[in-house]
Amino acid sequence: MYIVCKNFYGKTISGVLLLPENTQLTLKDNLLFYQDKPVCYITSQNCYDYMADNSKGDGKERFNLIQQIKQEYANIIQRDNENYMELVKDLQEDEYPEYTSTLPFTLTFNFDFYNSSKEKLQEILGGLING
Repeated sequence: MYIVCKNFYGKTISGVLLLPENTQLTLKDNLLFYQDKPVCYITSQNCYDYMADNSKGDGKERFNLIQQIKQEYANIIQRDNENYMELVKDLQEDEYPEYTSTLPFTLTFNFDFYNSSKEKLQEILGGLING
């Protein structure tokens, strides 16, 4: 069972659909269905951006943790870029220092990430916040 975690309006396998937040979706052969209409595969960007596996009842909580992780990760990258641009603004191109990220680790936003346990997502978020 999957749950829609934020309102979705867009193209699906069966045409344009409006799926309000908290809509329940059924899963069959890696494909999500709403009222017997195919919506998307569980590996699609629409699924990652709007839906979550709710088989353990924690889908919305995991979805919210994922959104927080993505925002914190983006904030760190933006700060890194701003710091680097400040560092090199007066240098010639051949003088640029090697880029050193302040990210504590690199994340891969793939199926395994989006389907991580709540505890693993909390650990990742804590690592980003506490560096």
